[in-house]
Amino acid sequence: MLYLSTVTPVYAGAPYLERLVSELDSLRLDLLRTQNIRFKEAHFVVDGTSDGSFEILQDLQKRYEWVMPVELSRNYGQHPATKAGVQLTNSDFVATLDEDLQHRPHEIKKMLHYMVENNADIVYASATSKIHQSHFRNFCSVAVKRILGYLAGNQNFSSFNSFRLMNGSIARSASSIKGVDVYFDIALSWFTNRIATAPIELIDTRINSGTLSSYSVKALFSHARRMALSTNTKIPKFLALLGFLAVCFSGLLALNIIYQKLFSDALSGAAGWASLSVTLLFFGGILTLMLSFVLEYSTYITLTIMGKPNFSYIKRIPLALLREDVRLLNQ
Repeated sequence: MLYLSTVTPVYAGAPYLERLVSELDSLRLDLLRTQNIRFKEAHFVVDGTSDGSFEILQDLQKRYEWVMPVELSRNYGQHPATKAGVQLTNSDFVATLDEDLQHRPHEIKKMLHYMVENNADIVYASATSKIHQSHFRNFCSVAVKRILGYLAGNQNFSSFNSFRLMNGSIARSASSIKGVDVYFDIALSWFTNRIATAPIELIDTRINSGTLSSYSVKALFSHARRMALSTNTKIPKFLALLGFLAVCFSGLLALNIIYQKLFSDALSGAAGWASLSVTLLFFGGILTLMLSFVLEYSTYITLTIMGKPNFSYIKRIPLALLREDVRLLNQ
C-alpha cells in the first residue's frame, strides 16, 4: 500500500480552511476506491498568522483525525513553511497546495496520472489559462522564470509553482537543505530531473474575489532573487567569453595599429587614440575575465553553504503498478 500526504502553508487562510478540508476529505474517499493508494494525513503549517487559522484547524482536527495542524513561532514565508510541513511527512507521495482553493485537491488525481504515465518524481500543475487578473503580475511571473531558466540552463524553471506532487523521499531530502535562501523548487531539482507537468486550471481566488493577495510585487521580486541565488547561472560563463573576446580583439587591433604605423600613414591624424583604445579594451577584457572567475567562485561558495549535495539516494515508487488505480480515479 502506498500513502499520500498533503502539506499546506497557512497565512490568512481562515475563510478557506473548512472548505479545503472538506475537499481533501472527498479526495480521501475517492482514493478508497483504489487498491494501492490511500490518503494518510494533511499537514497545515500556520505561518505566523493571527486570523484564528490555527484555532479553526484545531476544531477541524476533532472532526477529521487526519488533519495535522502545527504553528510556527513567527512568519517565515511560504517556502520555509512548506519545507517544515514536508519534514513532518513519512508517506510515499507528498502534495503541496495553497490554502485559498486556487489549488483544488481533486486535481491531485490528475497529477497522479501524469506522474505514472511519465514515470516522474515530481509533477507540477501547469496553468491552462491566466492565473491572475493582473496582467502585470502574470507578465512578471512568466518573464522572470523564463529569463532565469535560460540563464540557468534549466527548462523546468517555467513550471515551478506551489502546486506539486512529489516522490516523498525526494521531497524530504529537498526540505532538509538548511540554507537560509534556498528556493524549494531549486532544491528539488538538485535531487531529480524526472519532472513532468499536468495541465490544470489555476485561478488566484484572492485577487479575483477582490481580496488582497498575500504576494506583493516586492515579494515576487524577492522570490526571483532567491531563485537566482539558489542556482548556477550562465552569467559567469558569458562574462568569461566576453572578456576573452575583448582581449583577443584588442590583440588584433594592436597588430593592425602596428601594421598601419609601419606601412601606412592612415593613423597620423589620431596619434595616441588608437593605442589608448587598445589599452582600455585589453584591460577591460582582463577585468571582465577576473569578474567572471569571482562570480563563478562566489556561486560555488554559495551553493556549498546552502548544502547542495554531490549525490543522493532515492526510494523509487513502483509507479507502473498504479496505472489501473489512476485510470479508475480519473474516469
